Amino acid sequence: CNTGHDNMCGSFLLPTKMWMVFYTCLVLAAAVASPAPPLPKQTPVQAQVLASATARAAADSKAGMDALMTLLNSPLIIEVLTQFDDGSNLQSLSAEELLSRLQAELDTAELVHNFGLHSDGNCGLDVTLDTGRHEPYFFNQWMLQSLGYVPVDGANNIFTDTSETRFFHYPAFANVSQPDFNTSASRPVYAALNMYRGSGGNPQCGPVSAVFSRKFVGTNAIVAPVDTGLFINLCGDGQASGWFGFKCHSWPPSNGTLGVLDNLMHLLPVFLNYYNTTEAITDQYPVYNLGRLLTRLLSRKTYTEPSLGMRLNFVENALGYLEANPVVTMAYPHSIKLMIGAFDRWFGTDEGAQLREWCIAQDWPLVWAHNPVTSTWVCSPDPTKGCAIPPVYQLSHGIEQANVRILDPYVLSAISAGRNATHDSDFLSASAIFNRYWHTANATIAGNASVPQRRRQADVYWVGMLADKVEGVTLLNSTLAVEPLYAGACSNGECAAVRIKDGACVCAENK
Repeated sequence: CNTGHDNMCGSFLLPTKMWMVFYTCLVLAAAVASPAPPLPKQTPVQAQVLASATARAAADSKAGMDALMTLLNSPLIIEVLTQFDDGSNLQSLSAEELLSRLQAELDTAELVHNFGLHSDGNCGLDVTLDTGRHEPYFFNQWMLQSLGYVPVDGANNIFTDTSETRFFHYPAFANVSQPDFNTSASRPVYAALNMYRGSGGNPQCGPVSAVFSRKFVGTNAIVAPVDTGLFINLCGDGQASGWFGFKCHSWPPSNGTLGVLDNLMHLLPVFLNYYNTTEAITDQYPVYNLGRLLTRLLSRKTYTEPSLGMRLNFVENALGYLEANPVVTMAYPHSIKLMIGAFDRWFGTDEGAQLREWCIAQDWPLVWAHNPVTSTWVCSPDPTKGCAIPPVYQLSHGIEQANVRILDPYVLSAISAGRNATHDSDFLSASAIFNRYWHTANATIAGNASVPQRRRQADVYWVGMLADKVEGVTLLNSTLAVEPLYAGACSNGECAAVRIKDGACVCAENK
């Protein structure tokens, strides 16, 4: 390998059968990427760290569940559920009934991974359209670097490796400045359990969200109660509190409680204690936080009557998830069941058009969502680039609905999930509205518009598009309006969405 960067060239030996001898060069500037080698569904290292997490979850489950039941039995929970009641009458349920419904919804909640930025954004360098569409599986951040798709991410690698070795017990890289593929292939693809059913997934991390298939992942995901990258950066040196005053002691590194997808409820008390910005409202803020989570997650009106849906505060919207990281190779197409595009970032753009074609090629439905406060927030992991701290009011009070998703009719008409949906009587009218705003955005928003400029125009178009009407049809009362799956909605858990109009499930034929 002769690139003029000999110190960055190396080779690595992969195990036999599904693995192969493979050579790579990393070039810090504009590297020539190496092809992705075949991988097994799960490496031996992934199986090892999963077994460790499973054992730790079993050991910690009872104590965590006892703490959760204490919160559910608090008199304040009834007050909070009454305060945010949208007609669902959750306050009438017993603690045991709330627990049962909470478990069912978390078993159904989406696993999301947002990506798509060419810069390091808020969450480090990640997959883009260029490094996603033509590959056999979804790369993690280490793979991208070891294969030469992106420069080595020095600002992110040290604390990411520290986090993954400390919390998940991964073997350390020999050199994080020269990550080898053999080690990289066993590291996780980060994902968020979308507990608040946010329409954009986790949009602070990028303008497009992949909703991972829970059938494909199975129980093969390690779950942490908070964002581990954020935690290691703010609390990793034994601090009492971190950014916004987050309570570091809620998840002491000496314990490092973890979960797996079929055993994670015991993590909720840690999550509810750690994010304490609502302490300005009540000193019993963990109970208050739980009441808001229950309202958003259990109410069937969050999407069906979006104006009534409980608005999310900034922390719920940006960080309201358990980190649930698959430890399997996320092979296309079956590891993904849905894509979500950020309306304010990619609607009507060339990138949006490429995303549409990628979804068609892989038989994935595509929805568009509007979540602008979070999707346009800038807070880089590189401390030299700064972080825009939101106003204090936004940290504890509901500001964003994040509860409308609209199916892309262009994609739907070309994939298996749309073969029946495109015959609905309102499809042509709803498509006409959607297509008109797509072309308007494409023609009127400059390609070089800044993020704030684009957001201002996109905000206007989103409101206009939802209010527009053709032959009595609006997007919100059409079959293009959908919500995330909820417990019992579909007999097939691999369906991508539930239609608001009639409750029909949107499912690809090969799922």
